[in-house]
Formats: sequence, C-alpha cells, structure tokens
Amino acid sequence: MHLHSVRALHRHPGHGSAGCGWHRARRVASKTAALAALVPLSALGLLTANGFGEGQAAAATAPGPLRISTNPVAVTDDAGQTWLSSRHVSGGTRVVTTAADPTTPAATTPTPAPLWQGDYETDNLSQFQNASWNYLPAAPVVSTAHVRGGRYAARYTIPAGGSRCETVPLFRALTKGDDLYFAVSTYLEPGFPVNTGWQVLTQWKNDGTGSPPLELTVRENSSVFRVDGGYGYPSGPRMSGQDVGPVVTGQWIDWVFHIRFSSDPSVGSVDVWRNGAPVMSGFHPLGGTLYPGLNSYLKNGYYRSGAITTDGHVWEDNVRVGTSYSSVSG
Repeated sequence: MHLHSVRALHRHPGHGSAGCGWHRARRVASKTAALAALVPLSALGLLTANGFGEGQAAAATAPGPLRISTNPVAVTDDAGQTWLSSRHVSGGTRVVTTAADPTTPAATTPTPAPLWQGDYETDNLSQFQNASWNYLPAAPVVSTAHVRGGRYAARYTIPAGGSRCETVPLFRALTKGDDLYFAVSTYLEPGFPVNTGWQVLTQWKNDGTGSPPLELTVRENSSVFRVDGGYGYPSGPRMSGQDVGPVVTGQWIDWVFHIRFSSDPSVGSVDVWRNGAPVMSGFHPLGGTLYPGLNSYLKNGYYRSGAITTDGHVWEDNVRVGTSYSSVSG
C-alpha cells in the first residue's frame, strides 16, 4: 500500500533543536513504511500536503512504530505521546496525511456563461438580426406550445413550395482561429417530410452567396441527419460529410457542435454530440470549416428545396455560442 502524499513538517518554533527535527526528517521514509503496515491508508481518502486542519484525519511519523487511535484525528507512538491534527503540536518532525472532512461541501467551479444565447425568453426575435429576406414566406413564431426550457421557443414553418424560414443571431463573425461551441435544441413536428429533397436546419454560412462550408441537414432522399458542406467552395465543390443519426419526430434533440475554424482542412475540425452522446469526432471537412479569404456567420432555423410539396415545421430553443461544452450545454 502506498502513501499518496506526504509532507515533512518541521517542529513548531520553540520546541527542541532544529538539528533534532532535521535528523527525524531523514527517517521519514522508513517511518512511513511502518505506518503503511499498520494503517489502511485508503480509508483516509485522498491525501493532501497542505498541513493540518479541523475535521481532518491525520497520521504522523514519530520515534517507534505508530498506532492510529480510535479518535480519527490522532495517532500515538510507543512512548504514549499523542500527535493531534494541529499545527502547534510538539514532538518533532511529522509526516502528515489528511482526508477531507465529509461534512464540508466540495468546492465547485462555476459554469461559464455562453458568449451569446438565443432562448426566445424575450417572447420575440429581438435576440436575432432583423433579416426579413430570410422569411420566405413568413417569419418564425415565438410560442409556448413546445419548449425545451423556459417559457418560450420558436416555430419555423415552410409551407409546400416555400424555401426559407431562418434567423441570424446577434453575434459576431466567425473567423480563422476561432475555437467555439454551438448548441441548439430542435423538435421536428410529426409529419415532417423525409425521403425527399435537401433540407437544412443550421448553417455556418460563408459571407456572400453559395452553399456553406458547414451545415446540419436532413440528407436528401433519406431520413438521416448529416453534417456536411463544401459544395460552394470558391474554386469548385469540395463536398464531404458524415451522418449523425436517424431523423426522429415529436421529440426534442439537443445538439452541441465544437468547431475549429480554418480554411486549412488539416486544421478545421468538427465534433458533434447528440443528446449528450458523441456522434462525430475529429471530422475534417475537405473544404475546411471556412472558405479561403471569407468569414462565416451562424444561421439557424429551416431552409429547404422549393420542390418539396409537404409543409414542414421545426421548433427551436436554447441556441447558444460559447467557449466550452459546459458553457452551452447547461
């Protein structure tokens, strides 16, 4: 059995000579072994090297073998001397092992806030740009009928023959070197069209015209979600992608995307989680995650082929951008 963490603590000033403390410090290793033979150190929990404290178990080396008393905060040597869990105990050099008081709450790290959030809790589209050209034929509607969190979500509708119902977050451009996480929760209403033309639910859209370097789609003529892009690469299509699971309707799906932005395919990468489970890891699109010389921006909602003859309804909630998984997935 091994002692996980030890610390030689010099005697408290005023109790004996410094030389005595130094000689006893040289015996730390052998006394530690003696202690390990007598004490189930694993029972003391994670050992620290920050000295003594109230409510902590302690063990120390001293002349002769040590015995742990029934008091979990003291040890006794052969001479009957008790070594207490205090910084001011006389009796020479000590090697201390401690275990945290189980009654003391563990320190927690606050969850970082997202850089931007679109949760529709304003009961309108004020968290997004006023981009009426994306409403063909109509804007999304904020409602309480289906929500993933809070009171509100947005319903994006495209009727037969329509093509676009999208929003653009009030967030900055996506540029080379950005390493960001994106979250969105989507709900496809029962009757959502599948096995038909192309359909897009989220885009990391390049500046200008053309298909983006990266998007979340319902794959054409299938019932499968897919992350792909590159068709609009400036010098000609560099299309690539991977499937990320079957389309389901009548259920919320929580998506998280981790994207490193670069026009270099060896640098630009994508990781995807669906309902907390990884479904894509280390994917490098052939056209990069940015097009050369161009920035991108986030565009969410619903976009599809105008040839689809069935109405489609997509609910969306909890759109977030952040610097870590925890900042967008809470």
